Amino acid sequence: MSMSLILAGYGSGSGKDLTQQIKEAIAGADLVIGSKRLIESVNRNFKGIRAGIIEETSPEKIYKVIKEKLRIRPEFNIIVLYSGDTGFYSGAESLSGLLGNEGYEFEVMPGVSSIAYFASKTGRAYRNALLLSAHGKKIDIVREAMKGRDMFILTDKENSPDKICKQLSDAGLGLSEVIVGEKLSYDEEKITEGTACKAAEMTFEDPSVLFIGAVSVYKRLTPGIPDEEFVRGNVPMTKQMVRACVMAELDIGDKDICWDIGAGTGSVSVEMSLNALRVYSVERSPEAVGLIKKNREKFCAWNMKVIENDASYCIDELEAPDKVFIGGTGGKMADIITSVLKKNEKASVVISAITLETLNEAVKSLRENNRESSVFEIQISKTVNTGNYNMLRAENPVFVISSVCRDEGGEELK
Repeated sequence: MSMSLILAGYGSGSGKDLTQQIKEAIAGADLVIGSKRLIESVNRNFKGIRAGIIEETSPEKIYKVIKEKLRIRPEFNIIVLYSGDTGFYSGAESLSGLLGNEGYEFEVMPGVSSIAYFASKTGRAYRNALLLSAHGKKIDIVREAMKGRDMFILTDKENSPDKICKQLSDAGLGLSEVIVGEKLSYDEEKITEGTACKAAEMTFEDPSVLFIGAVSVYKRLTPGIPDEEFVRGNVPMTKQMVRACVMAELDIGDKDICWDIGAGTGSVSVEMSLNALRVYSVERSPEAVGLIKKNREKFCAWNMKVIENDASYCIDELEAPDKVFIGGTGGKMADIITSVLKKNEKASVVISAITLETLNEAVKSLRENNRESSVFEIQISKTVNTGNYNMLRAENPVFVISSVCRDEGGEELK
C-alpha cells in the first residue's frame, strides 16, 4: 500500500468551506496534525474518524513526527492541516522546505483563504489590494496605507484590529473606512463596518480579518516637488533643485528611519516621507511647525512625526535614524552631529549650508566624529522675463555636505 503525505488548507476553520478533495483526504488519513482550533473542528465534523490526532504547529516538530511515523510504517497516510490556504502566509511553506530537502514526496492541497471568504462576504475585490499578515509580527500600517491601496490584513491577539486601527488614528487617518470580520465561517461570525477611530475603541474576537479602504496619497515618482506646491510663509525652505540633490545623496529606502533637523516648512520631510518607513521632522519655531503640519496633511505624509523642540534637547529621545538631513542647527552644529552619530554611527548624514562658516563647521564636526565627507556647491540660475528679453537671475549658492554610508555593508563612506 502506498503512502500519502498531504499538506492541506483547512479554510476559515469551521470546516464549512472545505473542498471535497480535502474532506476525502482527512477521512482516509491514519494521522491528522494541526493546530488546536483545527483539530477541534476535525473532531466536530468527522465524527468516528479512525485517524490519530496530534495538536502541533511547529514545522520542526511536525517534521520529526512525520519522519518517525514513516520510519516505522512507510505506508502511513498523514495529513497536516493549515488554516486558510497553503499558499497564503501559511506554515505549509516552512514544512515543504524541510520535507523537500530530505527527499520526501508530498502533495499540497489548497484551501479557501480567510481573505477570499471575507472578500466575498463584504463584496470587496482583492485583486489590487495589499494582502498582509500581522500574525506573530507587527506591521507598520501607516507606511502600508501610504501605498494608496485597499488592504486585507490577517490579525492575531497581539496585533488585533483595534490596535492596528489606533495606529491609523494616531497618524491622522481615523476616518479611514474599516471592516472587521470575526470568527469567519463559524456560527458566531460577525462583520463590523465603521471608521478606524471607532474600531480603535472596540475589542474583537480572534481570529479576525481586517479590511482598510484606500486612503488619499500624494503620488510622485521623482524627487524635487515644485516649490509652489508647498504651503509657505516667512520660514526658510530648502528649494526644489537642492532638495532633489539631497534626496539623491540620501538614497532613502522603505525601511529607513529618517530625521529632518531644522525642518523649516517641512519640504525635505515631505520628500523623505514618500520613500521612508518613518520621518521625524524636528523644528523649534512655532510658525514653522504650523507650516510643517499643513504640508504634512497636504502631501498625505502620514508617516511623518512633527517634533516641536530644539533638536539639541530632543533628538536623544528619538528612534535611531538611518538617514539624516540637517538644514538648520541654531548654532549647535557640533552637538547635533555628535548626537546623531551617537544614536547610529553608520547613519548617512547630509547637511546644507549657505555660509562658509556653516560649511567649515559641518566638515570639521564630521571629521571630529571620524566621518569623511564630500562637498558640492549648487548654483542655480533661472530665466526671468524683462520686456522683450529673457535673462538669467542667479539664486544664492548652496553647499551640500555629504557623509553617506553606502548600502553595501554600511561601512564604506563617501
